[in-house]
Amino acid sequence: MSEPSDIWFLKNTKARIFALAWAIAFLFVLGSWTAYLIPGFDGANLLKLGISIYVSIIVISLSYYAAKTRTDKLIFEKESIQQQLELEQQRNERILIEKEKELLTINAAELKELGRLKSRFFTNISHELRTPLTLLLGPLKMIIESGQLTGENRILANLGKKSAQNLLGLVDEILELTKLEVGKAEIEEVPTKLYLFLKDLISAFDGFAIQKNIQYSFDYKGNKNLQLQIDIKKTGKIVNNLIANAFKYTPRDGQILVKVRQQEKVISISVKDDGRGVSAKDLPNVFNRFFRSSGLRMKF
Repeated sequence: MSEPSDIWFLKNTKARIFALAWAIAFLFVLGSWTAYLIPGFDGANLLKLGISIYVSIIVISLSYYAAKTRTDKLIFEKESIQQQLELEQQRNERILIEKEKELLTINAAELKELGRLKSRFFTNISHELRTPLTLLLGPLKMIIESGQLTGENRILANLGKKSAQNLLGLVDEILELTKLEVGKAEIEEVPTKLYLFLKDLISAFDGFAIQKNIQYSFDYKGNKNLQLQIDIKKTGKIVNNLIANAFKYTPRDGQILVKVRQQEKVISISVKDDGRGVSAKDLPNVFNRFFRSSGLRMKF
């Protein structure tokens, strides 16, 4: 909304100056004209001067306001263009955001489908592996129970049976992983005698100890009849990983000690070996999946 002309005039200093100049020039011309009309007074030059001044002031003021009008128009056009650019930028940003949302939706759907296909693949392959493993364990069990094997052959057959059982457990873990991904994994706790459970797990690595001539020992200090509620598969996986890593990085003729200590309601299980170990800089990463210290070399 434009301001009233009288208010604009009061606020505009240059307009007031030009108006005053016009008034003075007009009065000067009027005085010169009056003097020109007086008989015997030569006021022609004075009248010419007054008219020149008046015309000059009019020309200057008109030029100023023409320039001002042009400048105001350019400023208005610039502001209009800037507003249009801002609106266009906002519109482009909204379009970009919508496209990003659309891509995220598509990517999420694709990832979900890939996850479903992966879970299906692992489930199918796990079922396929279970059949030959079950067929392998059957004859092994029959041979061991027949009583025809003695001495070292019986020990090796038992080790083979345990290894096959461990492999079958890994296949079951793949099935468990698919359940975990869909949120259906559960902890299956059963009453278990800790000493017998650990001894069975540890003895499965006796064959590795013999092959590499490693001094492999189990040091259990506590109640051997202690019974706990544990998930056998998950706990067994943890202990197996610790022992397997010890064998991987222990040199031939080395030592591995599995130690269990019971202090009131706390039970600690540790695996100690004389391998190179993990450097201090890599310790913060030991719980990252598939991390391997750059300074370690497997001894298998």
